[in-house]
Amino acid sequence: MMNIREQHDNPDCYYQAEVLVNKHSEQCGCFATKIAAELWARTLRSRIMAADFIKTLRRPAGY
Repeated sequence: MMNIREQHDNPDCYYQAEVLVNKHSEQCGCFATKIAAELWARTLRSRIMAADFIKTLRRPAGY
């Protein structure tokens, strides 16, 4: 799951991006633009999913 929200009360962090993938800890980041927040969240989610897929392929059958 990806969530981008605007921070009205924090001038140092205009947008907060959160990425939550099953069986992984929640990752958060602060960004100046919404585009940067979305790009980071999509990239992180893709990397996590790719790493999980590779781990699955390396696991021996029956485990």
